[in-house]
Amino acid sequence: MRGRSLRRSSLGIARLQLAEGQRIQYNFVKPHMALEGQTPAQAAGLASKGWMELLMEALEASGAN
Repeated sequence: MRGRSLRRSSLGIARLQLAEGQRIQYNFVKPHMALEGQTPAQAAGLASKGWMELLMEALEASGAN
């Protein structure tokens, strides 16, 4: 029984990380037509960071790591 709850917990963490990655992709990395092909980060004047760096920062801030 203990191993089963551990797997569920690991699966929950993986799902959280995937959801956070999708949010980062959409809100910072993906170009938007409404922004004339710019990413939201570019339109906001934020320094361009790689996807992995953004993901790691978000996970650290959410305490998911």
